[in-house]
Amino acid sequence: MLKYTKCTKKGFRGVRRHYFRGMNTNANELKCVLSALGGWFWALYAPVFPYAGVCTFLVLLAGGTRMLRRRREGRPTGLTAKAAGRVVARLTRVNVALLAAHMVQSVILDGTDLLSVDLLKLTAAVVCFWQFLDILENESTGPWGSLAKELQKRLKGNQED
Repeated sequence: MLKYTKCTKKGFRGVRRHYFRGMNTNANELKCVLSALGGWFWALYAPVFPYAGVCTFLVLLAGGTRMLRRRREGRPTGLTAKAAGRVVARLTRVNVALLAAHMVQSVILDGTDLLSVDLLKLTAAVVCFWQFLDILENESTGPWGSLAKELQKRLKGNQED
């Protein structure tokens, strides 16, 4: 059985608050474990952060151009939960791909000469190219439609001919 001992401390605006000792030992351990996990995740994610920022910007830009395309087509333009869910799912996939590329590069291929290309930069470039094609596809119905269609053809190659 927990022993509740009453102690008072001066809180916000001089109001005396009552805290109970004996109940916060599990909370302190949990706080310690969560801060250690947070530090480990930050150390893992820190090298990925600049590339993830660029990719996040392009994913959000692609979502915005998708909303503008829907407005030009006369469909409802509000940010629906389904559209927001697609953007969040795409952001999650992009960040997981960047983290996986960094982990493969730093854990598996560390110290070997198997690959001379930085996988993190390559993955970020592929994601940026993918998002750029998505933006061009969304803008092909807009005022810059002919330019977007021409760029889209040139970037995709002669697959459609």
